[in-house]
Amino acid sequence: MKQIIIILLVCISQFANAQIESLKINGWNVEYYIPASNATKLPAVIFFPGNGEVGFDKNKLYVHGPMRFIRDAGWRPNHIVVACQFPTAWAGRTDSVQISIEANSIVQTFLDTLIIKY
Repeated sequence: MKQIIIILLVCISQFANAQIESLKINGWNVEYYIPASNATKLPAVIFFPGNGEVGFDKNKLYVHGPMRFIRDAGWRPNHIVVACQFPTAWAGRTDSVQISIEANSIVQTFLDTLIIKY
């Protein structure tokens, strides 16, 4: 019984440091989750929500998608999860190349920030 409790405490403490953090990059809300892991390299999932979740309210990033499962359902993936919120609706815009450039810039800035922070 003692061994089970110790193993359970070790498992819980492994995820205790894993949490969702926030950044604002060029007007975009960025929420991210980094697991408590000793791995030096982790895969990443980058999530861009639909037009219903655009704007400046970062809570909309938790309506659908992976951030909702992490926050509300206790999902603890063993990879980095990033959710980037467009400040304005992208549907109907004709400048898809510009949208891609903006999104790429935000992701690159986030990754640069992450490298400095961790």
